Parts: sequence; structure tokens; C-alpha cells
Amino acid sequence: MKLEKTEQELELGFQIPPPGTYGWEIQDGISLKKNEESGKTTLMIPMKVISVVDGSEEALERKAAHFVPIETEFGERQLVRIINIVGLLEAFTSRFGDSINPTDENFVNGLKLKLPGKILKGVHNIRKNLKNQDQVNFLKFLPLASVKGSGKTDTKDSIKKQQATPNAEW
Repeated sequence: MKLEKTEQELELGFQIPPPGTYGWEIQDGISLKKNEESGKTTLMIPMKVISVVDGSEEALERKAAHFVPIETEFGERQLVRIINIVGLLEAFTSRFGDSINPTDENFVNGLKLKLPGKILKGVHNIRKNLKNQDQVNFLKFLPLASVKGSGKTDTKDSIKKQQATPNAEW
């Protein structure tokens, strides 16, 4: 790599998916993010569009992240529902019991291990963030199988045989 003066702007070409309802696959890279100003911790769940339920085919393969404020009751409810939607509730309760600190290192490592590759249906719109940039705003998550196709895309090995084997080995 040659080190030299360049333009002062770098456009990465990242495109967010158009608003709609899509099949989202959870990706590797789940992590805790701590806001330095507020001190609050958020769980970042990266996802990628793999099927179209109601929206644009342009969305396929585009990515977004869902941020869960896990130190709040609202965030805890979101996380429990996501775990439930992707079929991992039984596996997580047998591993961690029915009450856990959502920032516990072992629990977060379990999320990093088990959530990637799981698929759910997500409904989102687009809103502006504090920097006036467009961002994905998730409105709802559901089991992908809860909508029996729109005649559009429903592949990815038929949505991984609808979330097969949630209790596989840790």
C-alpha cells in the first residue's frame, strides 16, 4: 500500500435495504457496545436480507444491524422475543436457567455462538439518525414461517428448514 495524500472523503457504497418486510439472517459479529457518554450497553445484532416477503428485490444481500438496549426492560423483552422467534428459547433456558443478566459474558458468548445463521422476518422503515443519515428502523420481528410466502423469494434452503435443530451442541 502506498501512503499518499488522498481526497478527504471516503464513500463506502453501503446501501441500506428499502423499507419492507424481509427474511433476515443474523450474521457473525454480535457484540456489546457501550455508549461512552451515557454508560449504557447495547447489543448489536448484524443481519442480512436473504428473502423478500413484501418489498423490493433490491434489498437482497443488503445489511443492517439491530441495536438492543439490553440494560432496560424494553431491551430485555426484545432479546427474549428474538431468542424465542428463532427457536432457541429452550436451548438457552436449559443452558442458563430462566433468569440471566443479559450482559453476562457467558450468555453473550452463547448469543454469539447460536444466533448467527438464524433467520427471522423483520419489518422496517427508514429514518434519519442524529447525523441526518438514513438508517434502518426495525418495527417488528416475527418467525419467518408466520407468513406463508408472498409469491416472492423464499429460498436459503427453504429458510434453513425453518430453523432446524435449535438444541444442537453448544
